[in-house]
Amino acid sequence: MTPPCHRRVVALRLLLLAVLLAGGHRERAAAVTLSTSSRWIVDQAGHRVKLACVNWPSHLEPVVTEGLGRQPVGAIAGMIVSLGFNCVRLTYPIALATNATLSSLTVRQSLLAHGLDETVGGVEVNNPGFLDLTLMDSLKAVVNALGEKEVMVILDNHVSKPGWCCGADDGNGFFGDRDFDADLWVDGLAFMANFFSDVPNVVGAEGKLVFEVHWYGFSDGRAWESRNANEVCAGAARAFDRRAGFLQARGFPLFLSEFGADLRGGDVRGNRYFPCAAAVAAERDLDWAYWTLQGSYALRQGVVGMDEVYGVLDWSWSKVRNETVLPRIQALQRPLQGPGYGEALPYMVLYHPVTGLCAAAAAAGTFTLELRPCNETDAWAYAPPASTLVLRDAAAPGLAPCLRAEGRGLPARLGIKACGDALSTWRLASDSGMHVAVVDATAPPGLDGGGGGGGMLCLDVGDDGRSVVTNPCACLRGDGACDPERQWFKLVTSTRRLARNPPKLA
Repeated sequence: MTPPCHRRVVALRLLLLAVLLAGGHRERAAAVTLSTSSRWIVDQAGHRVKLACVNWPSHLEPVVTEGLGRQPVGAIAGMIVSLGFNCVRLTYPIALATNATLSSLTVRQSLLAHGLDETVGGVEVNNPGFLDLTLMDSLKAVVNALGEKEVMVILDNHVSKPGWCCGADDGNGFFGDRDFDADLWVDGLAFMANFFSDVPNVVGAEGKLVFEVHWYGFSDGRAWESRNANEVCAGAARAFDRRAGFLQARGFPLFLSEFGADLRGGDVRGNRYFPCAAAVAAERDLDWAYWTLQGSYALRQGVVGMDEVYGVLDWSWSKVRNETVLPRIQALQRPLQGPGYGEALPYMVLYHPVTGLCAAAAAAGTFTLELRPCNETDAWAYAPPASTLVLRDAAAPGLAPCLRAEGRGLPARLGIKACGDALSTWRLASDSGMHVAVVDATAPPGLDGGGGGGGMLCLDVGDDGRSVVTNPCACLRGDGACDPERQWFKLVTSTRRLARNPPKLA
């Protein structure tokens, strides 16, 4: 299956997004006005509004929003909300706004013109009120259905001419290309802004400046399949910062408007890329839009009913494609910091990107760690490049427990004794910065060795899939066939109020 290939952004080329000064946010009942403050998107009160979006296409040849022949639009909007997304990046071709012949077609006429009789039947069953709407009015009806669920909408001019994006010869690449007339493009944007000016949940088309970037596994060629994943992740993260991430440090909001992977679970490139991308998104607390919602297309690249393996929903649009990988996306939905979220002094979260969970103290009296939802995390204190990992606020001043390795395959434990010795001094041992390791001079070298004649023990997930243990560090460097993601833990800064009381340890 061909992934969503975006020629313009394979090299992480920046696009521009403007945030319209109107909109609603699902966490607040009333419509709000959005603006920008330094690197943040904020509401009227100056509080951060984090965009946690999913892409929903309307830019392919029929110019009909995908899925209307599969499920009622209200049901789709409801699923978007139930999955935790507060925003949809809704795509369209500029021709919809500039070609009156196209925009005046009805949904029925356009689908039949493309031989999609079965889709017409599906729309008649699921969304009968759409069939005789014009293509432009049908797009607005989708936006309104999302508004009824208090879902924000970013209108994305995805292409000029309706069709799949992107290829080397599609004529949509940049100004001056065959189908990219700059004057027509500006006219189309102005038309869309006027057409949707009375729709309060449309928050992105023009106004305040936000930079936009895309990043997929194929942005890095075939490196994920052939090289050590730590080395590739480190290089990809540096490239992201060099080409886009630096903007946040300069006070500009950055929107990762497309990222995603094959959700079936068998793609080596996607399985290695996605935890790395999630770690980058979490560390920088990015606004983002996952590609993509749709489980299938009415028509894509001449194929009727094509499956979309990157889709959150399955082919029928009736359920989630993969319940196991969904938490990896959902873990990024919650803002970690920013205006209005300075609820606590900065602390670290031990984020495990391959599961989307975070390491926190287990049940009282066990002195061990387990993976929990990240809104149930504990506050950790850590000072790179090497220091103790201290569970902050868990005891009286001066008695904060530290994390200690006990040996291969054994649970990492919390205690107040021997804090600062070799087995409680943690360092980031791999290029990715996600192997959290101690040196164990009594153990034989691990798979990659620790230097000094001793082995290195890294945080790992136990066989039960929940407990946090230590094991010899795997895949630190060199071996391109080795998968290190189970041992990846990212230290991420947060200022959110803790949802649970810190554990009290003896």
